[in-house]
Amino acid sequence: MCSVVFWLSNSSKYDSIHIQSRFIEKVLQDKGIKVDWIFTDCIQFSSLPYVYRTIKRSSRIFLIYASFDPFIILFKCLKPLTLVFHNITPAKFFLYSNPLVSLRSFLGQVQLKYFFNKSLQVITVSHYNESILKKYGYTSIDVCSPVVNKLNMIEQYKKTEKQSIVYVGRIVENKNTVQLLLQMIKVANSLENGLDFYFVGRGHEGRKYLKNFQSIVDSIDKYNKLRLQIFACIDSNKLEKIISESWLYVTMSLHEGFGMPVCEAIAANTPALFIECGGTETALEGEGMVLKKDMEIYWIKVLELLSDHNKLYLLLINQRKHVEKYYINNMEHHIADTYMKKLLAQE
Repeated sequence: MCSVVFWLSNSSKYDSIHIQSRFIEKVLQDKGIKVDWIFTDCIQFSSLPYVYRTIKRSSRIFLIYASFDPFIILFKCLKPLTLVFHNITPAKFFLYSNPLVSLRSFLGQVQLKYFFNKSLQVITVSHYNESILKKYGYTSIDVCSPVVNKLNMIEQYKKTEKQSIVYVGRIVENKNTVQLLLQMIKVANSLENGLDFYFVGRGHEGRKYLKNFQSIVDSIDKYNKLRLQIFACIDSNKLEKIISESWLYVTMSLHEGFGMPVCEAIAANTPALFIECGGTETALEGEGMVLKKDMEIYWIKVLELLSDHNKLYLLLINQRKHVEKYYINNMEHHIADTYMKKLLAQE
């Protein structure tokens, strides 16, 4: 049996890139390809011989790349390498609030730009990412989008009685969650019966951005029309119910390689409104996008949708046309073709 190595930086089974890679593993297994896993956050000096042996018996390394990886320097010449690029959040978002994260992002960009041979076989998850790689000089690029694991029937469309919105993601600078919260307060104060806001996510303890977010949360009793519920951890069934029954998915993220949370919300029959951020508008061909220059009036766009059921439903229908393409049953052949092409490619 032919085997390949999937090389990832994050071993957490809850990591979105890890989850996507498991879907790809299943598709390759159905083609008779064995996948061995190496996680750089688990590599220690004593494990280097194991890493070496695993790579030597494989046919190719698939480097699932989303951040600077120091260990790949040691092993990249042992076997043919395919870069699977998920995007790197620009360093500028963390420059003042978290210099170490900013440095790692900067090093990732440098590694991507200068370390790899530009004729390397590359897979990326969106045409937005493809445009970035082309600017760096890469030539052998195939686009293979992430998959949506579940797609609700449109007949299952059901919403809460009161107007409600939902957000799922981290409390960090590039997700722009402080600004999102401030703007949703404006929306709530403009609605006669207020607004339910289900916020699913957490930040890094002790960091300034999280403290700023928390200070706004602590003052929300002054804005009694916003009924905010924050879930740092949540059962998957409850999360699915919250997303599918909310009227609208909201996000003001400033940078996305693809925008999977938005696509998953749409697959659960909840339309989404997002800021121009790179990957999401290419995945949805602009449906539901608010231009970055109009970010200050994002809340008005939310208010307009919440005030008109027909607009909400029409947005969902238009967005589903795009998201249905990413449903796993519709993606299996494309995944198999793309990865087998790279596996068999001559260096």
